[in-house]
Amino acid sequence: MEYDVSKDIKIYIESNGLSVKEFANEVGISLSIVSKILNNKLEPNNELLERIYSYFYSNNFNLNKYKFIALSSKSDRLTLVHGSKSKIEGPISNSKSRLHVDFGQGFYAGDNYEQSLDFVPQTKEGSIYVLDVNLDGLKIKKLDVNEEWMFLIAFNRGKLERYSKSKKYRELEKTMNSYDVFIAPIANNRMFNTIDDFINSAISSSQAVHALKALNLGYQYVFKSDKAISQITIMNRLYVSKVEKMEAEKIKIRRIEEAESFVRDAYSQHIREGQYIDEVFK
Repeated sequence: MEYDVSKDIKIYIESNGLSVKEFANEVGISLSIVSKILNNKLEPNNELLERIYSYFYSNNFNLNKYKFIALSSKSDRLTLVHGSKSKIEGPISNSKSRLHVDFGQGFYAGDNYEQSLDFVPQTKEGSIYVLDVNLDGLKIKKLDVNEEWMFLIAFNRGKLERYSKSKKYRELEKTMNSYDVFIAPIANNRMFNTIDDFINSAISSSQAVHALKALNLGYQYVFKSDKAISQITIMNRLYVSKVEKMEAEKIKIRRIEEAESFVRDAYSQHIREGQYIDEVFK
């Protein structure tokens, strides 16, 4: 699926009361080229795409978020977003997903547009897909920030293999094989550091969970089974300009920096609570 450039220009023009000529002049593209794009007689190259979508974003018109909200409101089912580093060719699959990530190999999506930008790299193919999802007939596991969620993240990232003969490890393995979809908090790099602190016996389970709750990054949907993935339909592909990507990266860095004080507070306030990893997996 390519971008709806023609429709996007029309949305902007109508929302801002511009003529096609005025739009062309403001963006710095010839009227004939804009007319060809509007009439679907020209598919813009990367340079044109960047100029058009950077213009939208720089003029305080967050078209992508607007479209995500609009598509969500029109659907009776779940609408999600998927930040991708490349174009999705053919049917959706989990074949390109890495094994040692939050919930193992699967297709990952979220319900928050801003959060999805964290997964769009600074490459020309990096974009966001809007998805229509049918959850009917699927076995779903919903998790919050708690010990079970933390242990599953550590399990899937291959951090608990030294406890592979324990009962707790087998329980985690069974859980991962029992569901089509996991709905769970997103784990970013700061969360991984906290989980590593727990795995390395530097902090207790209680300290870790309280620190992770403070980070509050929203939820992700992980589609594990072929059945679950077959019930996802791509509705739209959103072009993310360099300007928007750079702004999103600044916000991400600021969010991580702000979280550090919350993590330190959680470590100190809950120092004598919970169990250490060898106690959990004894």
